[in-house]
Amino acid sequence: MAAVKSGKLTQPFNALPSWVSLREDILKWCQRYHENEDSFNRGLEEQLRGKFQEQKCGTYDDLQAILRWKFAEMPGRLKRELNLLSTVSPDLAKDATHQAFALTDDSDRLRQLRRIRGVGIAVASVILSFYDPQNYGIIDIHSWRELFGKEQKPFNESDFLRFTEAVRRLARDHGLPARDVEKALFNKNRAQPREDVG
Repeated sequence: MAAVKSGKLTQPFNALPSWVSLREDILKWCQRYHENEDSFNRGLEEQLRGKFQEQKCGTYDDLQAILRWKFAEMPGRLKRELNLLSTVSPDLAKDATHQAFALTDDSDRLRQLRRIRGVGIAVASVILSFYDPQNYGIIDIHSWRELFGKEQKPFNESDFLRFTEAVRRLARDHGLPARDVEKALFNKNRAQPREDVG
């Protein structure tokens, strides 16, 4: 796999949560993620990772599976994204993922994947995380909130770059894959009780 180049960050990092300074805490929250994840979800990620790395592209069916995985708890959103994806040709799905996997710049990869209707920032991050877990985590309201201490929605390219760089920095600091760091962020935030914001 080629070395990945980060896109240009538009915002500096604020202070990161103190718990992420301890490798043991990241490993603990990542382990809890795995304990809560069912075998289907874990199996899908591992299966697609192997396929993406071997074939250097994804298929239309792979993208459908990713949408079902990402939006399993959001049936309305899943239906909308699957409807958008239904307008995409299998050739475009294969070409866009192939081009994204061949590139090394984060922004370029993101732009290639977003050529596919139904693939926004969050879904693109899933595809990249499944393909290259050493360098990517999945951008999500929970991992974002845990990392930066605030809500952010919808996500844009600058948010993706900022999130990716922060997760990579933590991953480098602790000698862990970026996906494991992101799993810890996601799980820790989901475990915290939240007041309704309204």
